[in-house]
Amino acid sequence: MARAFTALLLGTALISVTSGVTKKSCEEFGRGVSFTSTQAIGTWHLVRLEQSKDPGDAQCVQFSTVGEQERKDLASRIGKVVDVQWEKLALKMQIPCPSGQNNKTRDYYLECLDVPGSYRTLQMPMPSAKLETADFGRHPMRLKMVLDKYLAMMDCYHNFVFVMGKQPHIERVEPELKKLLEDNAANDY
Repeated sequence: MARAFTALLLGTALISVTSGVTKKSCEEFGRGVSFTSTQAIGTWHLVRLEQSKDPGDAQCVQFSTVGEQERKDLASRIGKVVDVQWEKLALKMQIPCPSGQNNKTRDYYLECLDVPGSYRTLQMPMPSAKLETADFGRHPMRLKMVLDKYLAMMDCYHNFVFVMGKQPHIERVEPELKKLLEDNAANDY
C-alpha cells in the first residue's frame, strides 16, 4: 500500500536522495518549522525542473480540511480496525486531484502529531477492500512551507521529499528553488 503512495507521486519532480547527498531525517526536515494545517489547503502541483510531456496533471495533490461529520463517519466505518486519535485528523489528501474526467483518487487522512508540520498518514483502502489493520498505510510525514509559496512534503517512510507549487507549470524556476530541488538540502528550506 505504501508503494501506491510513492508511485502516484513519482516522476521527474521527485527529489530522491542520490548517492553523494546526505539523507536528511524527518526530525531534521521539520526542525524549527512553524506550520499550520490551513497552509496546506488547496491544490498543489509538483514542481519540475523540466516540463512534463504529459498534458494532464496526474502529479497534482489536493488538501482539504476534515470536518466533524467526516471524522464521525470515518470513526464509525473503520474505528474498530485502526487506532486513530479522531479529533486530530486535520487534512484529507487526494492524489491525483479529483477532476471531471478522472474522479479516481487515492485518499489519505493526515493525523496531526505533537510537532508543527508533523503528521501520520491514514491511507484509505479501496472501497471494495475487506477492512483489516494491514490495509491502512500509517506512515510519518512532514509538511512545511518553502520560500513562503511552495509546500514541501517529506514521506518519512521512504525518505523522499516532494516540492509543490500552486501553479501546474512554472515557467522560470527561481535560483533558490532550483538549488533546493537539485541538492535536497533540507536545512536550506
